Amino acid sequence: MSFEVAIFGSLALSPGDMKAWKRVVVDPARYRVIARVFPRCPNLQPTAVGELLKELPAAGGYDLFRIERDGGMYSVRGQFAERPFRKYSRHLAALFMSAAQVDIRGDVYFLGTGVREGYAVQLWGGRPVLATLEPEEIERRSRDPMLDAISDHFRVATASTPPSPPALPSPESSRRPLLRLQREPGDEVDPDDATD
Repeated sequence: MSFEVAIFGSLALSPGDMKAWKRVVVDPARYRVIARVFPRCPNLQPTAVGELLKELPAAGGYDLFRIERDGGMYSVRGQFAERPFRKYSRHLAALFMSAAQVDIRGDVYFLGTGVREGYAVQLWGGRPVLATLEPEEIERRSRDPMLDAISDHFRVATASTPPSPPALPSPESSRRPLLRLQREPGDEVDPDDATD
């Protein structure tokens, strides 16, 4: 059974950090944890981040891999078919782990759709962390709204607007009495009971 992998997360970096990061060389062999987490996946040639960012969209089989500015942060969005993910998994992990070299912070997740497989790269100062997600964390991450923008398997409901509130009665119509009583000539009229 083949599956897809959604890649998503947020990174805190400045435009200067992005320029510096694009010059960093991605080499999975620098991180022993990558071989432990992805033991049967190939090691590809070391590649500069800038070149890898150009290569990855087409490599995943969906032409979807982006790191884009989103307010004060950068959003990571991607989708890979299973076979390309297995081929590039070490490079993908090393790509985000290498961001720690230029003090980029954030979290990026690789989450299999329809299977219980998930990984996280965490960058919060110091050494980057790569971990296999536990089933509870996979379940929690599978409800992340960022997935809506990535996969056909996760859709956001179409935008809707609530119905307009009912029209309020005009002040004149609210002053009309609901029951009109007959008056005798000469009866005193209460100003609130006067009609037009």
